[in-house]
Amino acid sequence: AAARHAPQGLLSSLAEVLEPQLEQISPSALSACIWAFARLKTQLDQGFLVSAVNHAAEHAEAFSAVELANVVWGLGALNCCAAALAPEVQRRLPRMSERHAAVAVRALAAS
Repeated sequence: AAARHAPQGLLSSLAEVLEPQLEQISPSALSACIWAFARLKTQLDQGFLVSAVNHAAEHAEAFSAVELANVVWGLGALNCCAAALAPEVQRRLPRMSERHAAVAVRALAAS
């Protein structure tokens, strides 16, 4: 079966639309978008990535453990430093599943 890929321009345009609306986007939606951008190896503007990591860090307590792990992994996969999320990951490590903790810690170590 042929791999399915969204056009690069479409994904970049989506990021441009999302950036000014970050305050209105739910943690679940932002997590899903970051994960999808990373999974599809989308080349994104660094401005969007910086805005996304800053927003996630400011609202980290609103993210579930899964959402937080996905954001940290996605940002790392997109070559964006997610160090601003390290304090929240560290605070939640004792309550994270082994899988999500490993994903988050590995992504932070690589960023």
